[in-house]
Amino acid sequence: MSVRFGRWGAVIGAAALVVSLVACTTTSSPTPSGTASAVATSMGPAAPATGAELLSKVTTAVKAATSVHIVATGTVSLDLAGTTDGTDGHYQVTSDGTKMEALLAGGGFYVKGDDAFWKAWGVPSASTLLAGRWMKMPEAQKKALGQLTVPGTLAEMITSINPNQVAPTVESTTLDGKPVYVFSDAAGKDQGQCYVAADGSWLPVKVTGKGVDAATFSEWNSVPRAIVPPADQVVDASAG
Repeated sequence: MSVRFGRWGAVIGAAALVVSLVACTTTSSPTPSGTASAVATSMGPAAPATGAELLSKVTTAVKAATSVHIVATGTVSLDLAGTTDGTDGHYQVTSDGTKMEALLAGGGFYVKGDDAFWKAWGVPSASTLLAGRWMKMPEAQKKALGQLTVPGTLAEMITSINPNQVAPTVESTTLDGKPVYVFSDAAGKDQGQCYVAADGSWLPVKVTGKGVDAATFSEWNSVPRAIVPPADQVVDASAG
């Protein structure tokens, strides 16, 4: 899996693509990381017999979920909160001391970057033009987010895993004091592990793997809707 729990490099590549497209548009248009401990003493439903069976339950649960908050640390740090269908969300990406945000709200697509972000991408004038405001982007630019969305990241890290890439053994342990089941990459635990709530929901709570220090999942089915920014905080480039 090399987390084929994620093919995490695809997410990082998507981050670079978003940055590039935002920079072009601007130019043309004036932690949680819980620690696993000893085996849980109060588990919920019995653990599935194999890693593939646990993966199947997790995939079904994730596909049925309506929203989630994902925080991932690694080469690029991500904070993604929103709906699983990708129609609504607030996404934050931090890399090399720069930060950009994307907002999907009310049918609109908005982007905001800090001074370091705009300067790093060769458009320092944008920090003056925008002054902390959101830029409303053309609808077509949404595709630039790629895996940098809730559904994209869930697909890369969870639902696209091939059962043949999962080790047969299911482990029982605790994470932040709560019981979890764990399945691992068949190539080794260092390649990827997925921690699953043992409360019967079968929802993932943490993923680790090659290329990502940790990704945590919380607020399943309870993330608040993103709010459209006030008009005086928006520079409209959506017609560009």
